[in-house]
Formats: sequence, structure tokens, C-alpha cells
Amino acid sequence: MAEVENEIAKEDNVLSVYEITGEFDVIAFAKFRDSAGLNFFLKKLLTNRFIKRASTLVAFNSVKESSKLI
Repeated sequence: MAEVENEIAKEDNVLSVYEITGEFDVIAFAKFRDSAGLNFFLKKLLTNRFIKRASTLVAFNSVKESSKLI
């Protein structure tokens, strides 16, 4: 799994990658200029033989965004 996580983390648009519990094993946060960039990223991601499926959520508005740790 670490190999897949590291491959995802190398992508320019990816801001962060986390191992998680639940329905999925990994979550990645990424930003794209447009839907074409997102589409290209997803198609590339799904060519990885270890990735069985992906779920995409799109944020339309940012209420707060920070990288500061408490």
C-alpha cells in the first residue's frame, strides 16, 4: 500500500495523502484548475493495477483552509 500512496503523492496536484479506516484505505486531497485536469488525474490513477476503485468528491466552496497545526 505504501508504494501506491507514494505514487499518488508524487502527482503535482496532490496536496496530501492519508491512510484511513473505513470503506477505503487511502484518501488524497488534490486541487485542479478545471474538470479536464481532474478527469486526466482520475484516468491515470485508475490505470494503477492496485487501485480497484475510486470515489470522487468535489468541493465547490472553501469555508476555511489551513495547514496550521494546533
